[in-house]
Amino acid sequence: MSDVRVRPTTHERHIDEAARIWAEATAARDGDTEVAPLRLARPLIQAVLDGTPRSLLLVALDGGRVVGFAAVEPVPADGSTAEIRYLGVEPGAWGRGVGRQLLRAAPAHLAAAGFARAELGVYVDNPRAVSLYEAAGWLPHGEAVPHPRSGRLEQRYRLDWDDSRQDAGEATPPPPTTDLRQADDVAHAIAATALGRDPGPMTTADSLSHHVYLGADVVVKIIHAAGHLRLDREIALAPHLPAGITAPLLDSGLHELATGEVRYACYARVPGVTPGMGLSGVDEATARRLAEDAVQRLHRLHGWTPGADARRTLGETLDHGGFVSRDALLAEVEKLAALDRDGIVARRVLDGVTAMARDAPSLARADVPVHADCHWGNWLARDRRVTALLDFEWARLGEPMDDWFFLIRFSGPHREAVLDVVAGATETSPATLRQECEVREASYLLSDLRVALQRPDTPAQVVAENVRDLEELVVDRPWWR
Repeated sequence: MSDVRVRPTTHERHIDEAARIWAEATAARDGDTEVAPLRLARPLIQAVLDGTPRSLLLVALDGGRVVGFAAVEPVPADGSTAEIRYLGVEPGAWGRGVGRQLLRAAPAHLAAAGFARAELGVYVDNPRAVSLYEAAGWLPHGEAVPHPRSGRLEQRYRLDWDDSRQDAGEATPPPPTTDLRQADDVAHAIAATALGRDPGPMTTADSLSHHVYLGADVVVKIIHAAGHLRLDREIALAPHLPAGITAPLLDSGLHELATGEVRYACYARVPGVTPGMGLSGVDEATARRLAEDAVQRLHRLHGWTPGADARRTLGETLDHGGFVSRDALLAEVEKLAALDRDGIVARRVLDGVTAMARDAPSLARADVPVHADCHWGNWLARDRRVTALLDFEWARLGEPMDDWFFLIRFSGPHREAVLDVVAGATETSPATLRQECEVREASYLLSDLRVALQRPDTPAQVVAENVRDLEELVVDRPWWR
């Protein structure tokens, strides 16, 4: 297969193909006759790509068709090391050199993304994979240990770029010249172009999904071009959103770095600071005032009639994990029970969340523009007044309750006060709000726990935290306290 090309991608179709290949390859590897459907396999790949701004997907293309892939993310607390979380080759292409070409091409792409080495794990009873990695120059790293979930012995392998020269005499990929996490000059150049002048000093801001830089009157969000596509959604929606709801978009596009291409969005900086998740340090009177402003802005969003382009973006499929229907929620409980082979979720918790699902509305609406992530970390406020709602990456067609949930749920000690504000402004009874919010929280927690159980290398602590959160929702019933 000498005509196979390996390149990074963000195409939805390629992500689907990678998930399909993973499901087929693992079934063939383990001798399973049943192949996981796309709806179960895709979240595994998507979770890697959504995990950090530096995650990326490499695909091996044979005449435009995906025949192999590698899903990569940084090793936690070690930004210079890439973790190949999933690598798969279509079973029909086994033995034709696809995996070898993926491994040969990966170092250059990963070096371009700012990594100095890569690691992966492989079951020692998978001789095909062990031989492939060792032949490509990967070396064992540490001792083989039982996998925490499957119990099968797993060996870690590592490849440093200095050791990655091929027998054919290929050059070692050059070390990256720019680390995107510290690329202040990149943000400065983008801001200067958008403003037509020097933006002045810029500082970094905390973000789980992007690299964000703040100037006196400008904000720049940057992500590697091979990262997730949600910034594209935000950029596509920004020119169409009702005036005054969010920060104005000044410029967007792609920017070429020595280490690869980045996608960016440049916004005018709106006055204010975020009240923060949980409204920490805010008194009840201020919380009510902020909630009143937030509800007014969300009413404007919910009442907006998007044009064809914006509606198309809002209508794109998102695996958002939120409430869709009673049947879907019951199915989520069944999938969790089937995945939980070790019985880590107590029976009373499964029974309790099943009862919640049975009492849920039969169907959630999907005809109103919603932000779908409007917790207090995504708002700006000044002088006890809301000034902007940020980060429209998860915006979609839903129903207003999807936003009321986030606004109320993440109000910390002021949950009851904010619920009271929403109830009054929307003429919705507090009992209805409690039930609808409880169902939505159950949907998100079930989805998070299912994905954690589906990923065999999810840290046990993460699984335990997800189980604890679900148990607290079902047993303690915080929405009714």
